[in-house]
Amino acid sequence: MRKKLGPTSYMFPMPCVLVSSGKTLKEANFATIAYTGVVNGQPPMVYASLRPSRLTHSLVKSSGAFGLCIPTLELLAVTDAAGIVSGREVNKFEKFGLTPFLGEKTGVAMIRECPVCLECKVVNSVDLPTHTVFIGEVKETYVIAGLLDADDRIRFEVARFFGYGASAYWAVGEKVAEHGFSKDISG
Repeated sequence: MRKKLGPTSYMFPMPCVLVSSGKTLKEANFATIAYTGVVNGQPPMVYASLRPSRLTHSLVKSSGAFGLCIPTLELLAVTDAAGIVSGREVNKFEKFGLTPFLGEKTGVAMIRECPVCLECKVVNSVDLPTHTVFIGEVKETYVIAGLLDADDRIRFEVARFFGYGASAYWAVGEKVAEHGFSKDISG
């Protein structure tokens, strides 16, 4: 038997990222979001869904660029706190001891301590009732070399990424199968 909950946005797990913004080191800011993902393969495009009340929203809108910076468990406390504290009240980089760097393609500020950062140029935006969805074309990807295997793929078992769902954070890292493992049953 199933229990009906009414309309929800249950999707588990959701990625948990730090959306960075600002075109100078002085205005650099970031916000924690879980409403994000991939929307296109070639060219690679991702989205960041932000509330208009957030400082990051206005910086992304005015600059036309954002970073999707993917934290690891080492940054879990900072990631959680960054979703509670407003960038209008404090400089989050200073408060949390993080280092901004400017992307080479768009000049958007990103977070050096995040092992993966996607530098994105906004190509479209959609205003929804509670959020604006910013669709960004990935112009460059910055990855700490130690997280890559010989084929330049992320080593998830080393990276210690996490997701979000049911008001909690969940660790990612156990490989359970390779793509195509079901070929015997797929026909």
